[in-house]
Amino acid sequence: MKTARLRRMIKTYLADKPRTTTEIKDYINSHYKHGTTSHVLGNILAKDRSFKKVGTAVISTHSQGVSHSYSVTVWGLSDQ
Repeated sequence: MKTARLRRMIKTYLADKPRTTTEIKDYINSHYKHGTTSHVLGNILAKDRSFKKVGTAVISTHSQGVSHSYSVTVWGLSDQ
């Protein structure tokens, strides 16, 4: 399986507490030389039954007088 190492790393990272997709991607990319893309990470999280959606978080940013907000999914480990 091509993504086995990524899956193991995500499981270890989510063992402490649920995290957002952005936090998981940043963690992986800071620990692996080649990292991962949002597309690959999203496929792993959505298709692997070891992970489940816990909820969503709203991220707000403010830059040069313009504010933006967007939703990101929060992921945790399933009970399986």
